Amino acid sequence: MMKIAGDDSRLWMLPVVALLAFVSTSAAWLDAFSSPTPAEFQRNYERWLELSAAERGEIKERWEAWQSLEEEQQELLKTRMLTVKRVRESYSEEHQVDVTDAKLSDEVERLVALARRSVEEHDADPADVRRALNHRSRKLALAYIGDLVVLGRLAPERMAAIEALDTQQIVSRALTLAKDEAVAAARAARLKNPEEEADPEELEILEPLEVIRRVDRARRLFGFHGPAGRTIFARMGEEEQTALRAASTEGQERDVHRLLLPYVHELAKELGVPDERLDAFTSMPRGAIERHLNALIEQR
Repeated sequence: MMKIAGDDSRLWMLPVVALLAFVSTSAAWLDAFSSPTPAEFQRNYERWLELSAAERGEIKERWEAWQSLEEEQQELLKTRMLTVKRVRESYSEEHQVDVTDAKLSDEVERLVALARRSVEEHDADPADVRRALNHRSRKLALAYIGDLVVLGRLAPERMAAIEALDTQQIVSRALTLAKDEAVAAARAARLKNPEEEADPEELEILEPLEVIRRVDRARRLFGFHGPAGRTIFARMGEEEQTALRAASTEGQERDVHRLLLPYVHELAKELGVPDERLDAFTSMPRGAIERHLNALIEQR
């Protein structure tokens, strides 16, 4: 059976619960830490011009305070800010509305309350929860990085060096590597098809979490990101395509699994996966299947 629940394709989720309780909700403060698209840069510039001298002074003081922090503290704060940005974008995408600062604050409070209630209902010690999250984050990130070694995309020595880092650094490396993979895939796709939607130059300037969000959006549309997703989606009938998108959007992973599995089996066999390995191949997490299928397609 192809594993859907708990797969490593949603790496952006790793720091979320642990960080939500600590984040700031100032929109101007958030945007200062992002690598903006041209549209975002223009929007921020216009907002800057509208600020009073006192408001500009406050932002400058915060920026100077951030610059005075140690690098590790900067990375942690940046991750927290990007987490809030991800919450804003997810809420906007789900509800099809522009998210005000007040609404964002309410949503963050709701998620924090939900996480705390879950801890209380299970009579869990917060320290134990943090350790469990830390362990799972490390495990998922290393599984992803290890798969890149198997595919020949990362040297084993680099994997060994990453394993010696703390969890926060490992997750950061995994996110950066995931972005690099997405950019490389977009470049390869553009070489084969100049009309390909994903722009590698635009992805290059975005933060890893934003790149992963875009990859995740494609994954929700096609089941897999990259050529594997497009190949399988094209083979589906219109009803199956509609059902896949609906199940993926609603988080019905069992239905996603049911719809994808026969096509994964068929495509893997076409790409040369031996019959005796097909069951093991389709039993991998969805993110791993995606990477292996895309690698095999690239080699054709």
